[in-house]
Amino acid sequence: MWFEIGRTELIRQFGSSYRKLEENGLLLPVVDIHCKYMHSAKYDDLVLIRTEMKELSGPKVVFSYEISNKETGVKLAKGTTTHLWVNKEMKRVNIKRAFPEIYELLVQMHNPKKG
Repeated sequence: MWFEIGRTELIRQFGSSYRKLEENGLLLPVVDIHCKYMHSAKYDDLVLIRTEMKELSGPKVVFSYEISNKETGVKLAKGTTTHLWVNKEMKRVNIKRAFPEIYELLVQMHNPKKG
């Protein structure tokens, strides 16, 4: 769940949302996930979720995450998720070709200092 929150907020920071992607007929299902748990979180702990776009290509995107305790800085977990761009019929979409304006937004997310 923390990974999903991290992705959602990263997209929001760059002026878009999952809802807008879906309104354009794009879905972004998770096809692979890796997570390494290092320390446990307790109920009511505040956590910090750092999310980056690790890889961007036309048909897929990979996000990386680092979860830490906001108060102590202790790293709780890290991992990655891999996603494929698909349409509502669950057929693969090359976002670079099909939605160049959305792809440019993603390039800015992938290279924030360059964009």
